[in-house]
Order: sequence, then structure tokens, then C-alpha cells
Amino acid sequence: GSTGSAGSAGSAGSAGSAGSAGSAGSAGSAGSTGSAGSAGSSGTTGSAGSSGTSGISGSAGSAGSAGSAGSAGTTGSAGSAGSTGSSGSAGSTGSAGSAGTSGTSGSDGSFGGASFKYQFENNFDYTTNPGAGEFRISQTALGASGTAGTTPQNADMILIHQTDEDGSNINSFLATVDDSTSPIKGHVKITNNADPTEYVMYAISGALTEVTDAVNGNYFKFNIIYLSGAPGTSGTAGNQTLVDQRDYFLTFARAGDAGSAGSSGSAGTSGTSGSAGSAGSSGSAGSAGSAGSSGSAGSAGSAGSAGSSGSSGSAGSAGSAGSAGSAGSAGSAGSSGSAGSSGSSGSAGSSGSAGSAGSAGSAGSSGSAGSAGSAGSSGSAGSAGSAGS
Repeated sequence: GSTGSAGSAGSAGSAGSAGSAGSAGSAGSAGSTGSAGSAGSSGTTGSAGSSGTSGISGSAGSAGSAGSAGSAGTTGSAGSAGSTGSSGSAGSTGSAGSAGTSGTSGSDGSFGGASFKYQFENNFDYTTNPGAGEFRISQTALGASGTAGTTPQNADMILIHQTDEDGSNINSFLATVDDSTSPIKGHVKITNNADPTEYVMYAISGALTEVTDAVNGNYFKFNIIYLSGAPGTSGTAGNQTLVDQRDYFLTFARAGDAGSAGSSGSAGTSGTSGSAGSAGSSGSAGSAGSAGSSGSAGSAGSAGSAGSSGSSGSAGSAGSAGSAGSAGSAGSAGSSGSAGSSGSSGSAGSSGSAGSAGSAGSAGSSGSAGSAGSAGSSGSAGSAGSAGS
């Protein structure tokens, strides 16, 4: 019959051993220049250059602070004597001499004033007429009768008839006793005719009261304040008690009018300053002030000293291969620099990229036979062959 169709490929055999190396391929194009290596160590110092031209003068500096005071100069020589001065003005008057010694006291004078003779009536009623030639005293707080408890020292009213014991009408005098503008209108002293050491003294206060009595004659009431007194030689009368029907002198001394107000006194000297008060507590913090305007630029500072040499940079990685540059024109020859000391060796650069593939090497020797592949699957039956002749 005709040949059956090829069976499917067997699985790949295991790799043969490596062939021998082919011949070297042609050289690849030059890689682009690698980045610069780190700087070499500094060369030796060159010789000093010639001096530069002088710089322009700087602006004037600000004024210095004032110097301290110089030491005192030496004393000058004495001047010549001046001419004689004119006569001085007359001296001020000497202070007054001390006061002379006091003279001896004079004997006490009698109580001054107008005196009238009256007889005491031992009746303390201040609502009835004492009668001609007589007077009474009374303590009005005890009531109209006033009989119990009135004494010369607690009496607050005296009642006097307008006719004295000598028959004289003294109404016009009694009516003027309260004319003073002072609160105290005057004084009245009651004295025993026979014993001047027996007396009672009163101040007269307020306005008097004149009581009209057409039958027995008018009488006057005076408000009184006890001041002083003495019991006399008997030791039991006077300011102790007034004796009924005893003759007494009533002596009146009218007070002067109240004086006009005095002028204001001059201002007193200022008092000494008070001691400083204790410190007040701290005030609360003030709100932040608005930002100040920018200050004018400061003058340039002087040049700083040279910094120390930086450490060597690490080696750069190899650049990718660049296309070859066109050749530059030859530079003019530079003057020979002094030889620098040898730099330290740079670290190895990284491997360049792989060159393009070389041309195919000659065929290697045959490898050893691979192991047999697995049996392929049976092919389909071939078509029937044509009949033989």
C-alpha cells in the first residue's frame, strides 16, 4: 500500500554536550564615555602671583564712643591779691532780749457789773410773781411747785421782780440783759450782803421772759446754768442753800456780742510723702503687636575663611554605550602644568553592556546520540494500493 502519513514528533531529546568555542566575533562599537572619576588629591602650591592693584578706599567708619574724662590738671599757682572790697551793708537787727520776770499778782478784784439789792423768797414756784424787792430760784423739771429738791446747784431758772428792795424800778435794765448775740447772754452773781464769801454764780442763757402783772408789777424769768459758788463763813449757805428773807446783792454782767468770723488761716505746709505702695499684681499679657516693617539690608560681611576639602565622591556607574562622537579639532598645546601627585586608584567600573553577536562559528563536532523518543501514535490506515498488472 502507499506510505502512511508521518507520525507526530517525539518529545525533545536531552541537550548534547557543549560544542567547542567559536572564533571571536568582531569588536563592538566603542561605549560612551563613563562619568568623571572623583577628583585627585590637591597638587603642590604654585608660586605666589604678583600683587594686585590697590582697592578703592572704604567708606568712613561711624564715630567712636566718647573717651573717658582725663585726669585732673595740676593746681595753678596762687593769683595776686585782689583790691580791697567795698564796705559791707549794715547787719540785721539783733533778736529781742529775753522777757523780764513776772511781777507779783495783784489782789483779786470784785465781780464787776450792775448790782441791785434783793431779798430771797424761799418759794420755788416759777409760775407766780415773787413780789416787789424779792427773787426766787427754781428747777423747772420738778413742776410748777418745785418745792422738793431745788438747790442753788440744780436750779435752772431765776425769777426777779422789776422793783428792787430799795424801791427802784430796773425794768429797762433787766430787759436788755439778753440783748447780746452770743449764746450766753451774761452772768449773774448772788452774794450775801454781810458775807461776800457766801455766793452763787450762774450763766444766763437764751432769751428772757417778761411776765406782765398789772396788780403786783411785772417780773422777769431768766434761764440759768450753775457755774460756781461757796458756802461762806457759816459753811452751810451760799451754794449749799439760800436763806429765806436774807438780803443779797444780784450783780449782772452782760456778755459781749459774738465776734465776726475770723479770716481763713494760711495753708499748712505739705505733709511728707507717704511710703511707696506695694507692687501691683502683674497685668495680663497684651495682644501680639503687628509685624514690624522689614529692616534695611545689612552691610556685606567680611569674607569667611576657606572651607576644608570635601571627601572624594564614590565612583559613578558606567554609562550606556553612546554613539561615537566626531573627532574634535586639535586644541592648542597648553603650557605644561606641574606634575600632580598620583591620584588613588578608582574603584572598578561596572561591566559594560554586551557587544553585538559575533559571526557564526564553524560547526562543532557531532554530539552523542540522544536517548530514544517515545513511540509515536499509530498512523491512519493507508488507502488501498492499485491493482498489480
